Amino acid sequence: MQTNLAKLLYLLVALLAVGSSLFYVASTAAAFDSFLNADRARPPLQYSHSSSFLVQPLPESRRAGMDAVDEVLSVNGEPFTGMAGLIRQTFYAHPGQIASIVYHHQGGGMHTARVGLMPQRRGPPTVSGWLITIVLGVLFPGFCLLLGFWVVLARPLDWNAWFLLGIMNVAPVFIAKPGYFPGFLAIFTIFWQNFAVQWMLISLILFSIYFPVRSRVDARLPWIKWLVIIPQILLVPLNFAIEYGVLYRIHFIQPYLSAVDPLELAGNVFAAISLCIFIASIIRKLFIVPTPDARRRLGVVAAGSLLGLSPVLVILVTSTFSDKPLIEVAPPWALLTVAVLFTFFPLSLGYTVIVQRALDLRIILRQGTRYAFARGTLWVLQTVVFTFLAFRLYHFAYASGRAVQLVAPLAFVVVVFFVRLRVARPLSLWIDRRFFREAYSVDQVLVELSEQARTFRETEPLLRTITERLSQTLHVERIAFLLRRGKLFQLQYAYGSPDHLDLALSENSSTIRALTIDRSPKQVYREHPDPWLALAAPTEVSVLNRLEAELLLPLPGRSSLIGVMALGPKLSEEPYSRSDRRLLSSVALQTGLAIENSALVHSLAEESAQRQRIDREIEIARQVQQLLLPQTYPVVAGIEFAGFSRAAREVGGDYYDFIPLENGRLGIAIGDVSGKGISAALLMASVRSALHGLTFSGMLDLARLIEGLNRIIYDSSTSNRFVTFFFGEYDPSTRILDYVNAGHNAPVLLRPSLPQKGSYCDPEGPCMVQRLETGGPVIGIFSQVQYEQGQIQLQPFDVFIAFTDGISEAMTTDLEEWGEEKLIAVARMNTHLSAEAMISALVASADRYTAGAPQYDDLSLVVLKVL
Repeated sequence: MQTNLAKLLYLLVALLAVGSSLFYVASTAAAFDSFLNADRARPPLQYSHSSSFLVQPLPESRRAGMDAVDEVLSVNGEPFTGMAGLIRQTFYAHPGQIASIVYHHQGGGMHTARVGLMPQRRGPPTVSGWLITIVLGVLFPGFCLLLGFWVVLARPLDWNAWFLLGIMNVAPVFIAKPGYFPGFLAIFTIFWQNFAVQWMLISLILFSIYFPVRSRVDARLPWIKWLVIIPQILLVPLNFAIEYGVLYRIHFIQPYLSAVDPLELAGNVFAAISLCIFIASIIRKLFIVPTPDARRRLGVVAAGSLLGLSPVLVILVTSTFSDKPLIEVAPPWALLTVAVLFTFFPLSLGYTVIVQRALDLRIILRQGTRYAFARGTLWVLQTVVFTFLAFRLYHFAYASGRAVQLVAPLAFVVVVFFVRLRVARPLSLWIDRRFFREAYSVDQVLVELSEQARTFRETEPLLRTITERLSQTLHVERIAFLLRRGKLFQLQYAYGSPDHLDLALSENSSTIRALTIDRSPKQVYREHPDPWLALAAPTEVSVLNRLEAELLLPLPGRSSLIGVMALGPKLSEEPYSRSDRRLLSSVALQTGLAIENSALVHSLAEESAQRQRIDREIEIARQVQQLLLPQTYPVVAGIEFAGFSRAAREVGGDYYDFIPLENGRLGIAIGDVSGKGISAALLMASVRSALHGLTFSGMLDLARLIEGLNRIIYDSSTSNRFVTFFFGEYDPSTRILDYVNAGHNAPVLLRPSLPQKGSYCDPEGPCMVQRLETGGPVIGIFSQVQYEQGQIQLQPFDVFIAFTDGISEAMTTDLEEWGEEKLIAVARMNTHLSAEAMISALVASADRYTAGAPQYDDLSLVVLKVL
């Protein structure tokens, strides 16, 4: 429904634009033709509602004997039916030609008047005439039409825009010459003039009621306005009927001559009422509108209305109570003055529309007058200097020879350029700065600030540079930045004031919420605050007052608001215009991103430094963990053994150990802490410390030893941590290995089937594989656990291999495991090697299988060979 309405409104705008443009072009063409074409004759008769037959003779017709009470019968032999025929005949005639007019004289029969046609204009065009025609006939009406249609096209659903268009559309009427051109243009221009005037009067009433807020009287009594509007709507067809009759059917409307004067009187009365309603309503609203900006707008409109509409109102009132309208008897200079004064009215309306926030009228007058006087004085001084210089050069060259006469013009041009460039231009820029009027390029400022913002890595130099640039560009003495620090937006940098950086706004404050939601600039109106400011806490308002904030801009980050830029008033006392806010919004966006990038750089730098510290600490932890593993192996008769561990990360949770015990026995330990990294390494260190403590205490019952180790780990670790663990005790005197397996991968014992041959398992020959599984569950899950101790008699040429799942479950990039079977097969192929060499062969084979895939888990091996 809204879309269809918008389409209809745009269609209506198009129709009105065609009509207004045609009327404007016809009016402008008529004004220029009558001003420039001295060979164009004017009609000897004109329309006058005060005449008996609606036609009044002009002076040339009166000199031929005609009077206002005469009835015209024919012109040049063509029956006179209306002014259209007379306009057609005289439009193509020339001054001096004779028009034969047959008329009926009241009480004297028919007569023929031979009238010499007069020109439209006497004398050559004057400079003042040119100025009036161009400014009042072309530029001013064109500006009004463009402004009116621009506002409607921008806001087609805003009725105030349509009312403004109705007011602006009347501008061409005041310089129009309806009926100047013959044919269709005669009837069109007369109709459009009548329509435009009534549309303006109705728009004045409605605009005064609804702009900027609805009138309280209309809210209570909405029907009153129709008492004035409806009669004026009815006047459009009635006036048009009279105008049409005067053009084409003058005899048809002559019986109704008695109604012409009342209609004229009604039109004047309702027009005067409309003007009075408009002026009175605008002035009354000055005292009741809620915001200072609205009062400023109404102040400008009220001043323009009083200056521009009051003379028109005087003409209407005098025309109502006099026999002849004032417009017919007033001298041309008086009518020109009225026309010039009227221009202030649409210009004041245009100002309130074009300027985003209206200036106070006193500021407009004060700043505009001073600025104009200063610039005007500069131009006067230049004119005086150049005139004096030209005069002196002329006399000097005239008294000198021909060579000097040739060089003098060139010297004059050089001096003029020097004065303009070296004196006048610096003075002009100084005056602009003095009155804060110099223009700035938004794109240039943005490019400069964007380039500068990318070069900063520190926040404060960035804010200082942006503040100084904006202060120079917009002439703002107070600029402050509040940046997010946790849940507060604290004052980070202030230009001008305050001196103490102790101001802050909470992230839940009304100001911050409004900027976060809208992401647009906020004007700070203290006298009649906007809703967000009205809801602000007293402490919040105090912060804004101490900052003297007049405009607040959000500094957006990529995902949230990171700060606020607060600007104080301009030195020129002007409000922030639309261009200002566009510039500042773009600068705020760039600033926010730059601050966020600066914070990100600092964060990355801190993270890098932190990472370096962690890496150093991890390297130290890795070195410490390596020291926890056996650095040297005890010497035990009859066996050869070695161990190896490689963490998946810098540190790991695997553990192996060879512990010398009493009576030459050897403790063999291997374990795997759940998880990886620092936490697993710490628990591994606890396991090692507890194990050494228990073995040094002389506890020889392995089942009890592992139960004690379980209680210690259970008490010192979290519930999601556990350890798979294998611990064996080898007695070299008996070659017996006692052990307990606490949930660990079962170690493998490789024994040749025919040990009498005196060799280890042959890769091709028979070999027994035995797994050592006796024990119990993993360590650290349950507080009370009983373990079972296992025992195995070792023989010469036996190979004992203990490992963690990091090597048996080593995986390729396709997640295929190496597996224990491959581990045993490779071990059988390398039993002839030393224990350390066997470990290297096993690790190398596993690495070849994974083919460079990442190591997923810590890897440890223990190999013991019985000699």
